Amino acid sequence: MIPGTKSGQKLLSLPEELVDRLQRAASRKGLSLTAYSAENLEEALKAEDNGVSLDEAIESYRILRVQLASGAVQVPRQRLDTVVKNLFASDKEATLSDWAEAGKWYGAYLRTLFGEDAIEVIGGVLKVSWNLDEVEMRQDEMEAELRLASFALSEEVTELLVSYITGVMGSLGYERRGGEFIGGLAKLSFERIFHK
Repeated sequence: MIPGTKSGQKLLSLPEELVDRLQRAASRKGLSLTAYSAENLEEALKAEDNGVSLDEAIESYRILRVQLASGAVQVPRQRLDTVVKNLFASDKEATLSDWAEAGKWYGAYLRTLFGEDAIEVIGGVLKVSWNLDEVEMRQDEMEAELRLASFALSEEVTELLVSYITGVMGSLGYERRGGEFIGGLAKLSFERIFHK
């Protein structure tokens, strides 16, 4: 124990810049640096106890806020399947077109929020909002490739999702160049389009 510290407490060495940021944040909340730091470290440990890193918890919260602000609603997958099958039976092309348009709007919304970095949040947004098991997005300045997997998506809902993603990517300046999908699996490739 270091002289001058209270019983049951230990000193922690942190970079000066981080301590300065913590002090400003603590002041904004009207807390001491010690109380603010202890409170936030406690929250980080709660996330770890729940099997997620603090980074994952923050990213999930950010995605949830984006989803709520965009008007997204949560629907049980089984009910969505039923609705989509009925829509496909009555007018599949109109349904796919409507979802592509919804994707365009959502892509424009993401571009408004994140600017050029919007493409980087697509994978996380899709994984959370569509409850997908795996999403992998790779992109550079000219191309993007998206792979997704869900063990519970029907073929109809997968096709609907592909149409939606095509709309999203279109708003972000990428045109679909290829891809394939079956129920619950999709691999899509896009090329960056530069308008004159």
